[in-house]
Amino acid sequence: MEKLRLVEDIVILHGWGISGERYSNLKSILETDGYRVFNPDFPGFGKNDLAKESLTLPDYTQFLKDYLEEKKIKNCVLIGHSFGSRVLVEFLFQHQDLAKEKFGLRGVVLTGAPLIKHKLTFRKKFWVGVAKVGKGLLRTFSGPGERNDFLRKVIYRLIGETDYYRAGKMRKTFLNVINFELESKLSRISVPTLILWGKEDRVTPYQDALKICDKINGSRLVGIAGATHKLPYENPMVFAQSLTAFFKEI
Repeated sequence: MEKLRLVEDIVILHGWGISGERYSNLKSILETDGYRVFNPDFPGFGKNDLAKESLTLPDYTQFLKDYLEEKKIKNCVLIGHSFGSRVLVEFLFQHQDLAKEKFGLRGVVLTGAPLIKHKLTFRKKFWVGVAKVGKGLLRTFSGPGERNDFLRKVIYRLIGETDYYRAGKMRKTFLNVINFELESKLSRISVPTLILWGKEDRVTPYQDALKICDKINGSRLVGIAGATHKLPYENPMVFAQSLTAFFKEI
């Protein structure tokens, strides 16, 4: 007799600066296996307009809760990629029991998750100082728009904050999100958790995955050789295979 499928719905929460559409190939692969798959756009991304001038992480968790209710999600696994993982961890902190009871939450998947707080290295401190001077000079000696924009881009690249530079009108929201402390909340997660990570991730290094796995009781880590931060949409078949193996265990 075939084992009753415990996972029916899958919700993919996208990374910063992209939209749910980026995960279309992964969605198609999983739908072929018979799952209902949802890949919503967060407010301010893709086709979903920003509701107000800036949002906080709790605003995004409220969006997720409302979305799950609207779509009548059941027996689900929630996948958080990069920024989406921030939303997912805060959602679990606020609504984990509700998610189990109302949406039949079976498990979660974290991938490329920026959840570990890092101390500034000497190199980054140096470039942050240079950046502050550079931004002061930009204000003092304001030149042609294109040249100014190029210099800003160089400054943010030097301090490793290109996402902030690219955020545009979302910059305040970006700061609200990245300044929200989540690491201490990982130990509160009490649903089966798969940490699925690209071993060549340069945005959120594999060492972060090891630390996250250590903080979430009973979680399992799978590292994908040769994969980067873009694992879910650059290697959707490999990602999907790891997911379906996880589904059979929960």
